[in-house]
Amino acid sequence: NKREAKDMVEGVFGEVRTSLEGGEPVKLSGFGNFQLRDKPQRPTDAIRKPVKRVITARRVVRIPFQPKAEDRGGDHPRGSVQQF
Repeated sequence: NKREAKDMVEGVFGEVRTSLEGGEPVKLSGFGNFQLRDKPQRPTDAIRKPVKRVITARRVVRIPFQPKAEDRGGDHPRGSVQQF
């Protein structure tokens, strides 16, 4: 049923998150590798606002798509990035 499927998916992503938090590499066969990147602090480049702001340093998860995944519908050329 839908509830069990949702719990299973959330469990898998929970394990992925726990592994990434511990610094372990994560690979899902046929999908790709989850990579952690530490992004440094940087100034914004907001043209419309005269106030300079700073984007804080953060850690993000990058999922570069494998060619097989792109053939199945992944259309973003650089992979997806999600703040972690």
